[in-house]
Amino acid sequence: MSLPICFPKDERLRKEIVGIVDALMSWPTHNLLAGDILGALAPLEQALDEAIFKLYGLSESERDLVLDLCEVNLEFLYQDSKSNAVRSVERFPSSLQGTIKNLPGDRKLERGLEGYLYAFLKMWNREIMPQGEFRWRIIRPSHLSMIAVVFTTQEMSDPLPIIDKTDEEEWDIVLKRCSNALRQEIYIIKRDERRLWTRSVAREDAEATLVQAMHLQEMMRETV
Repeated sequence: MSLPICFPKDERLRKEIVGIVDALMSWPTHNLLAGDILGALAPLEQALDEAIFKLYGLSESERDLVLDLCEVNLEFLYQDSKSNAVRSVERFPSSLQGTIKNLPGDRKLERGLEGYLYAFLKMWNREIMPQGEFRWRIIRPSHLSMIAVVFTTQEMSDPLPIIDKTDEEEWDIVLKRCSNALRQEIYIIKRDERRLWTRSVAREDAEATLVQAMHLQEMMRETV
């Protein structure tokens, strides 16, 4: 039987993996609380993850898929409504609008919606660059456990528009506009749950909206 096991051919990578595993196996556990052990081991576990990703040659999107599964989806599978996956998304980024340049772009530094925004924009911006880019606008009405993200096209380096409405007012506008087909905007509206706003989900949403955009283009050509 053929198993999906990869043995490192690179000597340095092999020594790195063996060294991390040895350190984990020999880690002292006496006189330590469970929380202390997890916190102390986290850097080693992250280093092992990176080494294994290198070993299998995983791309950024493949790494995100694995990490999102381990950090979010598995917990939701076993704990359902009691899991952290259904908790509200942290209120990051602190700004309500911006472009991809206003995001960390590094998974280790991302919080809240930052990973979702980055992954979505990375896929869509390549479709309209170098002339244009998308900016994002986050709308979180206080009376609803919902989040709306509006992606709008603009020319490169255009200044961001002034926000002169509350999230509640913007939410009403979004609901009205969603009934119209707007060529320059993309609306993503979902429940305020962490599992729905991960990097891998962002790529799924971006692919779905790209397919829809191509379908609309074909329909427009047929009507001309």
